[in-house]
Amino acid sequence: MSKMHGRSNVELHSQHDCGDGRHEREVKILKKKLQKVTLDKETNEAALYKLRKRLEKDPENKDETTEQEKDKKEYEQIDLIKYPHDPTNCHLSEAQLKSQNIVVLSERKTEGESRHIIMEGIERSPRLKVTNNLNDPDAIWVVDAIRYDCYETLIPEIKKRWNKMVGSHRLQPWKIILINFSDNGSAPIDHCLEGIVKIFKSNKYVYVATRASAENRNVHFEGDNNADSEKMKFNELGNDIYFGATYVYKQKRNPFKMYACDVQHLKYTVRNDLVDTIDQLKSGKEINRQKDAANFWDTIKHEGDGARGARVILRNKVNEALKSFAQQPDNQKYSVTFEEIGANGKKGRNGMDKAYAMALLEHKIVVVCQRNYWEDHYRLMEALTGGTLVMTDPMHPLPTGMEHTKQLIVYESLWELKHFLKYYLEHEEERLKIAKSGYEVAMKRHRSWHLMERLVFGDWDEPYTELSSLQDTLEKDEK
Repeated sequence: MSKMHGRSNVELHSQHDCGDGRHEREVKILKKKLQKVTLDKETNEAALYKLRKRLEKDPENKDETTEQEKDKKEYEQIDLIKYPHDPTNCHLSEAQLKSQNIVVLSERKTEGESRHIIMEGIERSPRLKVTNNLNDPDAIWVVDAIRYDCYETLIPEIKKRWNKMVGSHRLQPWKIILINFSDNGSAPIDHCLEGIVKIFKSNKYVYVATRASAENRNVHFEGDNNADSEKMKFNELGNDIYFGATYVYKQKRNPFKMYACDVQHLKYTVRNDLVDTIDQLKSGKEINRQKDAANFWDTIKHEGDGARGARVILRNKVNEALKSFAQQPDNQKYSVTFEEIGANGKKGRNGMDKAYAMALLEHKIVVVCQRNYWEDHYRLMEALTGGTLVMTDPMHPLPTGMEHTKQLIVYESLWELKHFLKYYLEHEEERLKIAKSGYEVAMKRHRSWHLMERLVFGDWDEPYTELSSLQDTLEKDEK
């Protein structure tokens, strides 16, 4: 069974490589990963060849090699220096674990991830506190890389504070975390990293957290829709990005190895507004789930959307598979929903629709599916928040603490999707056990403050604040 493609609870920890990072060593690491994937020999060799072309210096890779050498040369020209309070590693001291001031830099703090994850994560954490004082010597800067321009705004702010320090003869860099929530890692943080390191003359203070964990995800389907094709495992699920290497990622420079002290992988968290809405709907009552299964997607609505349509091929196929499942004579007794409910797009990301929250509570099983070209979405954690059994396509990797058949179900083909759907509708006890465990892990380890505390304090193994911190927040306000 393929661990690389999502049936694993192994989280991507720090991938920063402090060594030489030779091409041959990186090839061996990637080759070892490839061997874990269930592929035929021809496909495996083809994938390995591509990796070698990406990592080795050869004539066909000339442009990439030139870019790497340019990056290295520019980095070596920076006269790095040591400061009195340089961190010995990428974690904070025990004194800083108790409480930490955070400067949040985002031009749109009330929308999207800036609101749901960064701001609410800090506000609901008993250990973090928002400050607007850019000159606070103890504050950490958290930057929303897609909502705060690096060269127009961030770099000038850093220079402004740095120049004040130069005048007072008290130079000391401070920790800056660049958070990149863009779908495919396209936020331009590469030159931003370089710019910050050139000011500080140190790479011990700049950190990166990015959603982009996999590349080359391009699931497609060939041939007729029949029983044999449905049994074929999803192809081209991509491969995880090795951030320890300095290579060109999607025609963009990726100098994390040189300029960032640490690189962490982000996954979406539970939305607090959804938890609040569900609590209001439940009002302390047990939910009787009258409907059997749902996939909140509309194939007809999204079919033929040009470039956008290519991104939702797998979602459309999954939706069609559910319709096919419901139409089979033996399955017509089941109530299956396959349509969008509530607002989507920007409106859905910024607000919570009661109809959608209620739909999550009404169904026994919710099937979610990612887009092509990138991984992760709000839908997975939203479904887990509803307390239903969640079925998902493979991920690189599953969210920390989640395992196939323990907290959720991972389907790797349309046939598996139908098989698991039928099985768990007929085995209620197993279904309820997995759903309960998935809900508990989501609530205890994947709230917004869990992610922000991991980013700030550096411990990616266990969350600092285990349970809902509503009471913690109230106590913090009283103090």
